[in-house]
Amino acid sequence: GLSFDSVSGIITGTPTELSGQNTFLISAANPFGSTSFALEIQVADLAPCDLMYSQLDWTFPYGEEILPIDSTNSCGMALEYEVSPSLPLGLSLDTESGQISGTPILQQAQTPYVITARNLTGETSVTLQIEVTVEAPCDLVYPQGELVLNQGDSVPEGLQPDVGCGPVSSYSVTPALPEGVALDSVSGLISGASATSHPLTSHVIRAENSSGFSEFTILLEVLPEAPCDLVYVPNTLILEEGISMGPATPQNECGVAVEYEIFPDLPAGLSLDTQTGVISGTPANPQVETLFSIVASNISGSAITQIVVVILPQPPCD
Repeated sequence: GLSFDSVSGIITGTPTELSGQNTFLISAANPFGSTSFALEIQVADLAPCDLMYSQLDWTFPYGEEILPIDSTNSCGMALEYEVSPSLPLGLSLDTESGQISGTPILQQAQTPYVITARNLTGETSVTLQIEVTVEAPCDLVYPQGELVLNQGDSVPEGLQPDVGCGPVSSYSVTPALPEGVALDSVSGLISGASATSHPLTSHVIRAENSSGFSEFTILLEVLPEAPCDLVYVPNTLILEEGISMGPATPQNECGVAVEYEIFPDLPAGLSLDTQTGVISGTPANPQVETLFSIVASNISGSAITQIVVVILPQPPCD
């Protein structure tokens, strides 16, 4: 595409193909002699221009491989591509073709990425907006939907959740689990041993991420220890007819008693508080030494003790 005029030495024309740098020796002569000049000529490509992808805004689902995205450009051929900042984790840019591919493995808000195509002559750029979204967790489930434990017993092993759809960023529970039982906020594992009794309660466990949540309800009850070592001190009550007695209060170890019973019935004027076990009142009639059995109980069991009651008659008067 280039020509050299041998008379004038002028080089003219339009280069039609690329060429690396070459050295050309040009000589000028007449009958009296000659002179030469070394001329270096390189035919370079046009700079790339109008870099483009099929669209400028992209939303990719977390964890799903994307279909490769190819670039186009006009003018000269691009020799290399680069992107700034780095694409979301799991995605990559082919530095020779400009193709974007991969599987995004980290959620990301919409972010601008500048992709540049260049050759020796120049460069062209385009800005893509890329967002990586996650699905909300779904179908949260635990192996058991109802747990009944005895106070001090450990939660069964392997109480681990199963959850579908998007990844879980955290687990939480409402209301709080009983003291000693814990929910791992990362794995969702429920473990531990309850240090206290706990009434039957619905606990809602939530698995969530930035896109939403899934919930599962577990019914949990921790039965108290049965009462034990029930005793009244003293265990012999010597009372006087018509004189109010001081309250006799039970002592009980282990679990808390929620109900008290006595057999046979107390003498007239005396009563047993069925919730506290306290015996009180004013005896109405004398009574010989009599043995009474008292039972303290809760949902887990009972304890029994015996007391003796003697009611002395009023002394003579006047």
